[in-house]
Amino acid sequence: MLLCRRVDERQGAYTLHRVGNLFRLREIPGRLPSFVVFLQVTNGVGDYELSVELLDLASGETNSIGNVGRATLPDRLTLGSIMIAVPPLPVENAAKHDLIVLANGEEVDRRELHVEPLERAVEE
Repeated sequence: MLLCRRVDERQGAYTLHRVGNLFRLREIPGRLPSFVVFLQVTNGVGDYELSVELLDLASGETNSIGNVGRATLPDRLTLGSIMIAVPPLPVENAAKHDLIVLANGEEVDRRELHVEPLERAVEE
């Protein structure tokens, strides 16, 4: 699973723009900018309702976003490329977070992301 600002697709090939898991915010608490989750999966078949959760690892608080899309996998051998547009999410802490992708309520993948204040990045 990769986090990026935009995904372009042409003839089955994907170009991911600004891939990364570090978000620098002007204000904390604040909101993450919208981003795209790019995920490739196999070993699934059927229709899946996708949702995401953002887990603040410092506080244990979870922000759930239901029904961010659907995916259909025709058979277990097909590589499914899934792009999920994640809207701006509120964050309360400059901390590590886990972004969790769920299909029909079951965890599919998770990725750690880091939230830092913008001024910290400028000082370094």
